[in-house]
Amino acid sequence: MVFFYRAELRLKGFLWYHTLARATESFYTHSVVPVVHNYGLTLALAGYDADPAFGYVSIYGRKGYRSLLELFREHGVYAYPAIAKRAYTQEVIMSAIGESTVQAKGKGRLSYPDFTKNVVLAPGSILETLIVSEGELPSRFAVRIGAKRAGTLWVELTRVPVDIANNRKVTHPFNVNDVVRVDGYTVLLRHEAGDVGIFGVAEEAYVVPVRDSKTKEVVVPALKLE
Repeated sequence: MVFFYRAELRLKGFLWYHTLARATESFYTHSVVPVVHNYGLTLALAGYDADPAFGYVSIYGRKGYRSLLELFREHGVYAYPAIAKRAYTQEVIMSAIGESTVQAKGKGRLSYPDFTKNVVLAPGSILETLIVSEGELPSRFAVRIGAKRAGTLWVELTRVPVDIANNRKVTHPFNVNDVVRVDGYTVLLRHEAGDVGIFGVAEEAYVVPVRDSKTKEVVVPALKLE
């Protein structure tokens, strides 16, 4: 039996997410919305800081990730990407070593570094997502995301009914690798474990009623389980 939960994640530590920003007169040229990829979140819900079969990807220099649907079949839990309901952020500027660290401009060959803007979600931030589980989960518990830049989250779950509908507009972020076909979506965050998308029309969707919000329902593409 599959259970669906709306999850509210309250941040008790600092949580990092990243985007590359190139140095210009205004300094930044790009930023991302506070969205948390579901790879680390799904592993955290399964009780792991890192994939127990392969270890922490960046520490060991690996370029590949296991499919999240494979992790779901193995551990029985899956989280959609989380998005900030309330975000408190801090910024840390670092040189992006090994990532086009020098550019040339003009005849004088003026060189300057590329910078990585590390945006840190700070304590007090609240994230929301939808969780799918093959077993019942406790209503409250704590998880830690990641082994290197960890964020401790206090999780509160509400079990919800779900309707399955066809050709519905998507309202919550999703991992494009894990779901059925979605037409016209926008990529929020690129990642080797699957890009995070938003909006678009899903050929099959989970529809979750919401009573405590201005939004009447949350719609996410159905998982590609077959």
